[in-house]
Amino acid sequence: MFGATLLAMGLPTMLDPFVPSLEAAWLGPVMVLLAAAVAVGVIVLLYGWPLSLDASSGRSNGGAIQVLLCVACFFIAHSALRFGLPILLHHLAGPRPATQIEAARVRESSFRGCRTSAVLPGDGFLLRRRLCKVPPNTFGALRHSERIELRGTRSYFGISVEGYDAAPPAPR
Repeated sequence: MFGATLLAMGLPTMLDPFVPSLEAAWLGPVMVLLAAAVAVGVIVLLYGWPLSLDASSGRSNGGAIQVLLCVACFFIAHSALRFGLPILLHHLAGPRPATQIEAARVRESSFRGCRTSAVLPGDGFLLRRRLCKVPPNTFGALRHSERIELRGTRSYFGISVEGYDAAPPAPR
């Protein structure tokens, strides 16, 4: 029941892009550790404790299957946490309307879901800080200004982006 309430609370904002803040970059390693714990927990639930990777246990390739299952569980859990945990914490932190300007570089890709994107500083495997499907007019303006103005609701954990445009270039 509690999980359904939290999901319903976050559903409208999950449709908006979310950019985690650099102050909450510590969430990246925490999400990796949580995903690893989930993966190990799934393996322990399925195979019991202590784990037996011994080939003489009667199961052929039992150890290889356990390792593959653990890796698959890790990546599924990490993907879910990487997307959902910052948004959930953002909602629980009481976000307020805000506008912020950040440096951004544009990137074109052949990936269908994200052909044009604005990549913000700190983007990587542990913390995803990019906006996909940037409209062509904004994409061109971002190429020249290299700064983006984000509008939405902000908390310590990041900003739920309701709109964005190219910001004026920084004075040199």
